[in-house]
Amino acid sequence: MKREEYLQKIGEQIRFEKAREGVKAELEWHIEDQKEEFLCAGMTEAEAEEAAVREMGDPVAVGTELDRIHRPRMAWNCIILIGVLYLAGLLLQRLLGAQTESSFYGGGVLTYAAKLFFGFGVMLLICYVDYSRIARWIRQIWAALFLVLTLGTCVFGTPVNGANFWIYGALNVKLLVFLFVPLYGGLIFWYRGRGRRGLFCVLLWGLLPAAVCILIRSFATAVLLAVLMLVLLSLAVYRGWFERKGRKLLLMSWGAFLVLIASFFLVCWNMGGYRAERIRAILHPYSTEAGERLEILREIALSSHFAGSSPWAGRVPDYGDGYSFMFSHITARYGILAVLLLAGTILGLFLYFLRNVLRQRNQLGMIMGSGCVLVLMAQTILYILTNGGLILHGYNYCPFLTYGGTGVMVTNILLGILLSIYRYENIPLVMAVQPAPFGKAH
Repeated sequence: MKREEYLQKIGEQIRFEKAREGVKAELEWHIEDQKEEFLCAGMTEAEAEEAAVREMGDPVAVGTELDRIHRPRMAWNCIILIGVLYLAGLLLQRLLGAQTESSFYGGGVLTYAAKLFFGFGVMLLICYVDYSRIARWIRQIWAALFLVLTLGTCVFGTPVNGANFWIYGALNVKLLVFLFVPLYGGLIFWYRGRGRRGLFCVLLWGLLPAAVCILIRSFATAVLLAVLMLVLLSLAVYRGWFERKGRKLLLMSWGAFLVLIASFFLVCWNMGGYRAERIRAILHPYSTEAGERLEILREIALSSHFAGSSPWAGRVPDYGDGYSFMFSHITARYGILAVLLLAGTILGLFLYFLRNVLRQRNQLGMIMGSGCVLVLMAQTILYILTNGGLILHGYNYCPFLTYGGTGVMVTNILLGILLSIYRYENIPLVMAVQPAPFGKAH
C-alpha cells in the first residue's frame, strides 16, 4: 500500500477534523524514519516505503485507536468546581451584604449575578476555541490590546483620585493589563530558539504593558506585571528555549529590573511631597494612615474563632475605595475554618491547573497556561495577604469572590484558556508542528 493511500485511510477513521492533519503529519514522520532505516539496510526506494507502511499496521485499526486517543476532552470536574465557587461567592456576598451596614456587597448582587452568568459563558466559549490560533497572530493581538487600553484610557478614561485607570468608569485597566501575561507566553513561544536576539525581542515587547502602567500611574501594577512576565521568561530559559546564551541576558534583565525599582524609590524620595509620603507608606506601612487599616485587619484575624462568629461580625470596615475584604468578613462571621476551606479550594484548583500545564508536551500550551495560572495565583495570594493585614495592595481582587465586572471577565478569559489547553491536550495541533506564518520559529 502506498503512503498516501495509507494516510488517507487513517484520516477517514479520525472524526475530529482539527486532529486529523496533525496525526497524519506525525505518522508521516514515523514512516519516513522507518523508511530511512530500510534504505540503510539495502532496500530500494519503493521497497523501503512499502515495508515502512506495512510495519505501521492495519490503517483502519490504527486509525480507530488514534481516533479514541486524539479526541478533545472537557475538564468537567474543573468546570463544575468553578461554577460552585462562583455560586459560593455570590451567596456569601448576598449573606454578608445583609449582615453589614455597607451596601457594597449586597446592593449589586443581581447585577453581579448577570456578570457571572455572562462571564461563565465567555469562559466556555474560549474553552471551545483552539488556543493555538493565538500564536498565529500573537504580535497583532499584543499590539491591538496595547492600543485598546492606551486609547481607551486616554480618550475614554475616567480620572479617580488623580489616577486614570477606569475606561467609561466601568472597565478597570489595572486588571485588564494582566491579560498581557499569557499573551507574553505566546510571544516567548514565537521567539523561542533564536538565542539572545530572540530574548532581546521578547524583552522589548514587554515594554508596552509597562507603558500602559505608566499611563495609568500604577507603579505597583507595573512591578507585579514585570515580575510575572520575567518569571515566565525564566521558565522558558530554564527549559532551554533560548540556548545557554540567553541565561546571561536574563540575569541582566532581572538585575536591571531591581536597579530600576531602587532608582524609582530614590528619585521619588528626593522629590519630596506626596511621592515621598507614598514611598514612606510602602517602606513603613504601619506608621501611616494606611497602617490603621492593617491594624484593624490583623485584629479581625487574630480575634476570630476557629469556627463561628467573632465580635467583629458585621463590623468589618468598608472603605469604599477599591479595597475588598471578603475574607475578613468571612473570618469574622463564620470563623477561620471557613476561610481556610475556601482559600484552599481556590488555590487547589489553580495548583491543579499549574500541574497540568507544566506537564504539557505542547510548548505553547505549557507557557501560555503557566502565564494564566501565575496571574490567578498572584491575585489570590495578594488578596489573602491584604485581608490578613500583612500588606495593603490597592484594588485587590480575588477570583470567584470579589465584586466587579472587569475582574470576572479577566478571570474567565484566563480560565477559558486553561480549559482550552486541557481540552486539546491530546490533539496534535498543526500549529504545534509548523512554523508561524510571519517568521521562522525553531
